[in-house]
Amino acid sequence: MDDITPQLMPQEQAKQIWAVASERIKDNVYSPTVFRAIEAGVGVTLDGDEFVVGFSNADSPLAGHLRSAQHLSIVEAGISSVVGRKVRLRIIDGTTIDAYIRLKELQARQSDKSFKISEAREKQRAVERVWEDLAERITRRYAKLQGRQFAQCRAEFLLTVFSLINEVFEHFDYENKADDIQKRALARVFERVATSLDIPSTIVAYEFYRAREQKLLFKVEPTKEEIEKGKVFKG
Repeated sequence: MDDITPQLMPQEQAKQIWAVASERIKDNVYSPTVFRAIEAGVGVTLDGDEFVVGFSNADSPLAGHLRSAQHLSIVEAGISSVVGRKVRLRIIDGTTIDAYIRLKELQARQSDKSFKISEAREKQRAVERVWEDLAERITRRYAKLQGRQFAQCRAEFLLTVFSLINEVFEHFDYENKADDIQKRALARVFERVATSLDIPSTIVAYEFYRAREQKLLFKVEPTKEEIEKGKVFKG
């Protein structure tokens, strides 16, 4: 609350501004319904460039008349003329400054929660992109594999693939930090390899872990095409 309240205008002052502005607004509109809306509204506070007007639950249906395209500019002009600078109208449910503060606190919590969710999703997507790029590299390498009709060529290719997978595996410290996102991503890579080589994905996964245990993996140099397309893993 300490971060929210210092810049707020006291409500008594806001009420006085609204009272003067109301008369100026009435001079420029010719609608009894808008008059009732103006009279039902309560000046709450000035927060930066927003002048806050509140309505009780019973009067809240009237608030829409002040926000209408036909009248909003007139209402804001009337308020601005009293404040002495251009301000926007903000309408809230509730007629006290405490109601407005509670609303701001709620919105701040929601905004923080939304930011954290968005940040988490972006991190998730970044992780998925790394594994997807790896799967693409493997598919392209297999497409260019010479002699892939021979079992021994496919076996050598599989060891190269395991070394590529291991680079990402180590980068994310998979053994200690793998979550469901990482597990699904690695499983999809195993499936891609299995489809290319026409062997069960379980066997691919098993052989990968066995190759790690036996320390058969090595540093794989990027191909010319990977360098040109920026598909080199930078762990």
